[in-house]
Amino acid sequence: MRTVRTVERALALLRTIAISPTPMTFGELHKASELPKASAHNLLATLEETGFVVRDQNGRYRVGLTAFEVGSAYPVRAGLLRLAEPILRDLVRRHNETCHLGILDHGDVLYLERLESSQPVRLTTATGVRVIAYATGIGKALLSLLPDSEVRELYPGKLLPLTPQTLAGMPALLRDLGETRRRGYSIDNEESTAGVRCAGAAVSAPGWPAAGISLSVPLQRIPDDRLAELGADVQAAADALGARLREVKTGM
Repeated sequence: MRTVRTVERALALLRTIAISPTPMTFGELHKASELPKASAHNLLATLEETGFVVRDQNGRYRVGLTAFEVGSAYPVRAGLLRLAEPILRDLVRRHNETCHLGILDHGDVLYLERLESSQPVRLTTATGVRVIAYATGIGKALLSLLPDSEVRELYPGKLLPLTPQTLAGMPALLRDLGETRRRGYSIDNEESTAGVRCAGAAVSAPGWPAAGISLSVPLQRIPDDRLAELGADVQAAADALGARLREVKTGM
């Protein structure tokens, strides 16, 4: 199948901007894309004109409203969010901690939704952001659904740390995933963000992408006994969402 090279390059630029944790300068995008300056400039101008990217007051590029509208129209994502929202809201209502919903995509967690707590100190991860799965609660819960051989294939090289607590090496990750399977929920002990612990659980339903739910809590509010309580509730929420997804799929 033939593809249009110009479209490929424009979409690659858009994805580079989308996965960046901060807005990007033209120089950063030019370097990342390895395109000639004129080509990069013309492609970015087209993306900006059509609303797929915008520039902030410092001239840095970030994703625009058109990209959000296109992504939000993805039917599986929309259906998953609609069914998950009341379950996520109930978790936040009962625990008043930040709740996330994400899916596994090529070894990363792609965050689809977040519901914030009303606590003055809280963690938020923006929707649409990707984080390497082996360092997150949702990610480890989702990886635990896979056989060890597939996990190894996802990360053939060295596991790069996000914090000093990120699991070091494949043997440590596989041991952690084994514990997650036995426990029923995953634990992120400051592995993705310093000062934050997280409990995550996987949602699995045929015909839907494997998704995960997590509660993220600053360290000072989550001793071991509370972590176990949150983990059990996150697991129950994931089971409830899985049952709802299976019910809807059966009725479709």
